[in-house]
Amino acid sequence: MVKAIIFDLGGVILNLDYDATAKEFERKFGIKNFASRMFSQGAQRAEMDAFERGEQLNSPSLFCEFLRGCQIFDSDERLKLSVVSDEEICGAWNAMLFDIPHERVSYLKSLRDRGFQVYLLSNINLVHEERVDRIIERDVKGGLDFWHSAFDRIFYSHHIGKRKPDPPTFEWVLKEIGVDASETLFFDDSVQHVKGASSVGIKSVLIPRMHGLVEIVEKALME
Repeated sequence: MVKAIIFDLGGVILNLDYDATAKEFERKFGIKNFASRMFSQGAQRAEMDAFERGEQLNSPSLFCEFLRGCQIFDSDERLKLSVVSDEEICGAWNAMLFDIPHERVSYLKSLRDRGFQVYLLSNINLVHEERVDRIIERDVKGGLDFWHSAFDRIFYSHHIGKRKPDPPTFEWVLKEIGVDASETLFFDDSVQHVKGASSVGIKSVLIPRMHGLVEIVEKALME
């Protein structure tokens, strides 16, 4: 019997496109192949892992200074970054974050009303969290108050110091919520995260890029 449902944020609740950030870095700063060199859905540099765990780059300005000095960029690329503002860099970094349909959040709230424990587990850095909060305020009726009412708890990687797909992350979350893996459902749009959750016994569902969240969740609940 399912007691707890854990959702990823980006690609599940929040519409996003990783390529949009790569395109913005090329369009604005002439930096090509940002996704393969720095950050993508499937892989990223160790510094980005640490950023998501809250271990370094703990302010927008520190993040921007890291990019300006990063040696994976050539001297011309670093020069271009050196003459633009933090706001411009963060704007390009946030370009991947699109919108949050209110109906999805309302559905999550309805799951809680039906007696399920509902949780959010997201690999997210502080720059993206600030932008996500603004998107919530713009798109979700009731803003951040309604958003928080849809979840029993929210686990953001840079607050908890842990990230997916590491199996210990899922084990830690299960301990925190007090629910057995066999009583838990997990939904994510990244295959490596689904594999990580499955490895500790959580029934996990990969969300396709174009999806109907309600239909996918309801089908999983009936299985």
